[in-house]
Amino acid sequence: MSRPGPSPYYQYWGKTDRTDDEDTRCHLLAYHSLDVAAVGRRVLERDPLLRGRLAALVGLPENDLVPIVTFFLALHDLGKFSDRFQGLAPRVMQRLSGRDGGRAYRPTMHHSTMGYALWEEIWPGIVAGSGSGAPDADSRRWRRRWRPWFSASTGHHGVPPDGDTVIDDLFYPGDRETVSAFVGELCKVLLPGDGLPGGDALPSAETMNASSWFLAGLAVLADWLGSSDDIAFREEIMPLATYWNTIALRQADTVLDRADLLPVRLCRARGLAGLMDGFVEPTPLQRYLEECEIGPDPELFILEDATGSGKTEAALLLAHRLMEAGHGEGLFMGLPTMATANAMYGRLGDVYTRFFDDTRSPSLLVTHGRRRFVRAPLAAVTVNPAVAIEASPPEERRAAVTCSAWLTENRKRALLAHVGVGTIDQALMAVLPIRHQSLRLLGLSRSVLIVDEVHAYDPYVHTLLNALLYFHASFGGSAILLSATLPAHQRQKLVESYRTGRGLTEPVAVSEQAPYPLVTRSGDKIPDEIAIGTRPLCRREVQVEFVHSTDAVLGVIGDAVRAGECVCWIRNTVGDAMEAYRLVTERFGAERTRLFHARYADGDRFEREAEVVGLFGVKGTAAERAGQRLIATQVVEQSLDLDFDCMISDLAPIDLLLQRAGRLHQHERPHRRGTPRLVVLSPPLDTPPDEDWYSRLFRGGSYVYPRHGQLWLTATLLETAGGFEIPGDARELIEGVYGEKAQARIPEPLIMTEVRATGRDSADRTVALLTALAPESGYLRGPEGSWPEEERARTRLGEPTVDLTLARWNGTELLPWCDGDDGWELSRIAVPVRIVSGEHPRDAALAAAVEVLQRRSPHLGRTTLLIPLRPGDGGVWSADAEGPGEKQIRILYDATLGLRVE
Repeated sequence: MSRPGPSPYYQYWGKTDRTDDEDTRCHLLAYHSLDVAAVGRRVLERDPLLRGRLAALVGLPENDLVPIVTFFLALHDLGKFSDRFQGLAPRVMQRLSGRDGGRAYRPTMHHSTMGYALWEEIWPGIVAGSGSGAPDADSRRWRRRWRPWFSASTGHHGVPPDGDTVIDDLFYPGDRETVSAFVGELCKVLLPGDGLPGGDALPSAETMNASSWFLAGLAVLADWLGSSDDIAFREEIMPLATYWNTIALRQADTVLDRADLLPVRLCRARGLAGLMDGFVEPTPLQRYLEECEIGPDPELFILEDATGSGKTEAALLLAHRLMEAGHGEGLFMGLPTMATANAMYGRLGDVYTRFFDDTRSPSLLVTHGRRRFVRAPLAAVTVNPAVAIEASPPEERRAAVTCSAWLTENRKRALLAHVGVGTIDQALMAVLPIRHQSLRLLGLSRSVLIVDEVHAYDPYVHTLLNALLYFHASFGGSAILLSATLPAHQRQKLVESYRTGRGLTEPVAVSEQAPYPLVTRSGDKIPDEIAIGTRPLCRREVQVEFVHSTDAVLGVIGDAVRAGECVCWIRNTVGDAMEAYRLVTERFGAERTRLFHARYADGDRFEREAEVVGLFGVKGTAAERAGQRLIATQVVEQSLDLDFDCMISDLAPIDLLLQRAGRLHQHERPHRRGTPRLVVLSPPLDTPPDEDWYSRLFRGGSYVYPRHGQLWLTATLLETAGGFEIPGDARELIEGVYGEKAQARIPEPLIMTEVRATGRDSADRTVALLTALAPESGYLRGPEGSWPEEERARTRLGEPTVDLTLARWNGTELLPWCDGDDGWELSRIAVPVRIVSGEHPRDAALAAAVEVLQRRSPHLGRTTLLIPLRPGDGGVWSADAEGPGEKQIRILYDATLGLRVE
């Protein structure tokens, strides 16, 4: 095949079918570059919110911005012009260019980094070729301003390219000349006559840096879609303008239609009744949010109300109104744990399609580390939603959970769904130096961000949440934060972070004496604090009793059982929960006693969670609930819609006790009588505390809740009052423990525990501040930007964990603990490394079986520790393993108690 002399860029391949023989198909690099640019252009053209937000961020008219973005996206793979890359397919290279091969391709020098090294080489040609003339007098300023955008484009594999490279070692002179010719042709095809802005029209450095994160996410998205199988391989020669206008743009439309990423038309003015599919008497919070004015500017809402007040429905109502006002095309809801995310996924599945026009098929995705195994009461994921949904009756269409196959392939893409729900970690990754964080950021930028249980996060996560609000506000996003209660200093910091992202520097202060329930609104104006009324069902007197021994707790449980009540005892550690389960079953039997914590294999945990929600949730009947006893850890206190007649809790921080008390009498039940009762297991309060006051009774809990002085404040406040009224006492109780004046009442023997905890919290905040990315630093690596050289970011600190995969060893073969097609994945469980740290030496038969299994499933034993369990007495299985310090331990497991160690 002859090659035209003036266009040497046709002699380079961009994609091959991954073989290297005479019949290898390839797609020319010039065409692939245009494919990716076309996808990005069509995304902006067909998504007005994204286009408008990027234009506002850069400060350019939309019509000027789109061609410039398109041009930069077309530069994303310039590094592939190197002979080092072309030589990866030597026969294709020889066929296209007549060259016999290139220098070795080094994985440490990725083609994205090789492309970035060309910036100094190509920028003068961009200026000249686009008709801009010479840049302004300070050429360094021009180059520096556009550099973050070039880094964002060439960093399309999810991390900024390395800027410390020597170009002569990467490209032959002829290849560099080809790059310059190709870039010059792109200028003619893609850029308007005025070219890239310079001089007085040059956007500010802060603007270019902040917008580079946006472009980086678009580059990742465009490259993924522009490299899909829907793009035909082509080697025939045609002018780039012809390929662009007749092929690239048309293929981009096809790819986008199949990816199910474009906005879905909203249903207008549905209100609470419309979203709930029938008349619902709104709570005071819901009524305010249904009627309040929504302005033209992005806004932060902080909703504080009691458990059971309908905060979730209120947030969905508000999110829909914000979307109607142009502040989002979808929503993402972040929750503390996988269990709470799973529960919210089930609740959203009943209502989310009512946000949108019935003729379209919005996507709903749950995203967390185990998302593919969620057992939600929803229809199956539809791979081709446009066909399946339209063929369904309207009532099935509402209940169907749909998303395209492309969205479900990778949880990094899940934040691009029209409605997403997951752990808060999935959103926090958007502001951490983690591969493809920019794609997460792009997805969130077009959504209303909802974060539930804000009070439940530790100082490290709170600091990252503040960074996320900063980014989200700078991109023009709106956010809704939900909390049963929130200390004033945390509310203050959240408001400040959002306002800083909006570019507002005027100091503001929230009130420590603000009423409760409360809506805090902060946009481009001074924050407003609005007092909200209380739903009658949430207005309650809670009687608080203190006991000081497990025997006393068993007496309380006995009284509740004899009265036909269901009772929950929340323990602060898994070990304490298992011990309590043993004591309760010995006293009352196992038939109506259940245990629920986080140390089950995934399959067992999903089943336990469904059982608990079915029994203690809104659908549990009086006969089913009578005399039921649930022993649990903190997994039941957040976002699970549970309801108990009597609540027992180990002493915990005041906000958590209020949250746990919110699970009392939460649903209207005709058989219920009496005052809600919270029983607190606590160290004695009748004598002055010493330093071991809390740890003496709660050895493990003392590490979970290290602020023993604040625990003492919690206990003394509640014991003195003998109870509390919700909502009237909530703010006073919170500030009575966390307020600055309250700290002066901590007894001297407990002050050192507070000092140590304060030091740890301060260190954790510092780690978060040093780790989190910042918009103004730009999508740049090393000293130029905020991206560190090492990618070691974590969404949570806590203690390190290890993933175990549980197997049944029958003497001849290894089988997954959980049944089904996904048995091995469902048999996984995460445990602290202080419990299990390694595998134990195996006998010959077991070692051979493990080898066979790992040949079939290589990930087993590579990313997890394989634990081969042998059957024992009473349905308990066991395996030897290695604990800390190479100590031999024995793991015990059964579906009732979960995992424990001898």
